[in-house]
Amino acid sequence: MFLGFLHINANKGCLVIMINTVSAWAVKPDYKITITRFKSRIGIVINSEKIVVSNRVLLLREQDCAPVYYFPRDDINKRILHKTDKVTFCPFKGEAEHWSLSSDSIDIAVAAWSYVMPYREVARIRNYIAFYPEVIKYSVID
Repeated sequence: MFLGFLHINANKGCLVIMINTVSAWAVKPDYKITITRFKSRIGIVINSEKIVVSNRVLLLREQDCAPVYYFPRDDINKRILHKTDKVTFCPFKGEAEHWSLSSDSIDIAVAAWSYVMPYREVARIRNYIAFYPEVIKYSVID
């Protein structure tokens, strides 16, 4: 049985059509995702430029995946964070927007992602951004 929806996005003169699966929670209610507050401050600094330092980080642990740190959007240096056209879909979290980091000393085309309207089961990550660990290195400050 196919559960899905059609997503049409007119962006910069281009028409993007995506067919995505809807939430998988209905068919896999025992799937494990836990979200906890990380107890220490975490920072990201690239080329001496502060990207984020926060003590309000969430740690998301998902079944069969590496743990992911989610930073409050308000704590991130908005001067260098830029939304891209890239959109992806997770059947357990929803549609993700992607972000780049760009300044005089930084140019990372796809550095982070966020769920604007995450599913109810993971609603705590709304207004949080996660950085790709293979691109960005974190430092625990405390």
